[in-house]
Amino acid sequence: MIKIGTKNGGEFRQAVRQLKTLTMMQLKEKLDLSFVRSFRKTLFKIVWLIVEFAAITAICTLIFNYVKILGVFSLVGDIPETVMTVIFSLLFFLSVISSTIGLVKSLYFAKDNMVLLTFPVRPYLAFLSKLAVYYVYELKKNIMFTVPIFIAYGISKSYTLAYYPWLLFLFVFISILPVLIAALLSIPFMFVYQFIRKVKVVQYLIYLLLGAALVTFTVIIINRIPPNIDLVASWGTTYYKIQDFLNGFCRIFSVMYGFTVLIVGKTVGLTVNVFTKSTLPYLGILIAVTVATLTLNLICSQPLFYKMASKPFEYLKRSDIKTKRNKRRNGFVSAVRKEFTSGLRGNSLVTRAAVLVVLMPISIFLLNKIYSAMNTRYTGMQMTVSFNVLIMLLILLSSNISVASCYSRDGSAAYLNKIQPTGYEGLLISKLICPMLTALAGTIISVGVFSSFSALSPINNILLGLTVYLTYIAHLFWSAEMDVMKPQYEQYATFNEQANNPNENMSAVLVFVMSLMVFAASLFLSLDSAVGVWLKLFVASLLASSAKVTTFITKIKVFYKEK
Repeated sequence: MIKIGTKNGGEFRQAVRQLKTLTMMQLKEKLDLSFVRSFRKTLFKIVWLIVEFAAITAICTLIFNYVKILGVFSLVGDIPETVMTVIFSLLFFLSVISSTIGLVKSLYFAKDNMVLLTFPVRPYLAFLSKLAVYYVYELKKNIMFTVPIFIAYGISKSYTLAYYPWLLFLFVFISILPVLIAALLSIPFMFVYQFIRKVKVVQYLIYLLLGAALVTFTVIIINRIPPNIDLVASWGTTYYKIQDFLNGFCRIFSVMYGFTVLIVGKTVGLTVNVFTKSTLPYLGILIAVTVATLTLNLICSQPLFYKMASKPFEYLKRSDIKTKRNKRRNGFVSAVRKEFTSGLRGNSLVTRAAVLVVLMPISIFLLNKIYSAMNTRYTGMQMTVSFNVLIMLLILLSSNISVASCYSRDGSAAYLNKIQPTGYEGLLISKLICPMLTALAGTIISVGVFSSFSALSPINNILLGLTVYLTYIAHLFWSAEMDVMKPQYEQYATFNEQANNPNENMSAVLVFVMSLMVFAASLFLSLDSAVGVWLKLFVASLLASSAKVTTFITKIKVFYKEK
């Protein structure tokens, strides 16, 4: 490491410049900054971010005010700091988990390590540049999502103006903590990840045990929902259970409670104090934890990062490969087999199956268990059916977001699809077969769970399932089409991932648009007339899916070779 002093001042400044150069180089590659070349696009981008920020703040403010009116967390119509502690802790832990997963891949398995580690800089600067990139992502995420939640909290409690700059100041420092903690966790997780990748039996056994335990636990919890929910009669007991949970959570996660108090202050009676006598001690703890984790990372980076990050491409030893006799198969079947094997090895297929075949049916089971405990009229019954469709579509279509980059993820090997002695359509569609089959299995199970609660006829249940699945097909081919028309090969050729893929962003927008359209159509038609509702929706979804499959194949024939 470089010591900061008179003698080493020049060396320190040089290290800072090198760190800045490495960081900006990676950010330039990973972030889409093409809009800065056009004043109109830059202005539109700024306005869009402001609108997004304001919308999240407004929605959260409405939720907080509504909760205050109901008196869910306080008898005096307040929202205590304990509630914000739970919210902040949940977001913080999710950030640590996502950053750990990302840093394991970025630090030790990213292809750009081949370039970064050959630069004439100290290894720890390459390490810190990776952390700086993730810090920028974390800061951006907090400013666009977490900060609006805290601003809404301040608005709902009529905080003074000093609270808002204090909030922004703190999140500049708080945003680095998940990244530093994740960097420390990435070292042991890197070894675990390597071991699990090598020993596939252990990997599948872990997935099976975790999945079985999670499903069993979830079903037990759902079955404990009482058959008749009467919140008014049981509110006294429920209120104190909520208080016990909040207080117990803050006792267990006292550090997170301290950081939350540092941000929002404390409410004594009806008086809100942003700055209290505990502000400076908690600020000192925040600085101490940040410095300690940064120091640990610097100590660990010098001896370990260079060795582990360079090992995959400098010291990787090939294991014995068992040769198998080649079998002649149909080109399309071979491509599907290849995608199935790749998905199984890369865990993407297992993850997709866990979400669609396990999580989605459990979500439908939970939703209908709650609805069955309520006394609903005809309108409520129709809304229940529409909400089931909405939940299924949101989960199904969300799994297609990764499809919007399925061809770009081939990176520098993408050209191989264009030199195969077969048609492009079969090779590209082969990547969609496994997602289609997994979604089909998940849809069948989910509709089966729904039908056990539903009063719809068997024919209508089948039409409902077909409508959901065909909507999924339309979104699947639409997402794949975007990757064909606007591929991101260069990004994935350099990095294993892209944090801000425009195709994935558009696919995510379509998830909500298409889900809400089908939800609104089913609800409107059901309330207008119950006759032939699902037949009409089935026909509409069939036409939509047929249109997207046709345009997908057409654009492959016309544009794919030149893209």
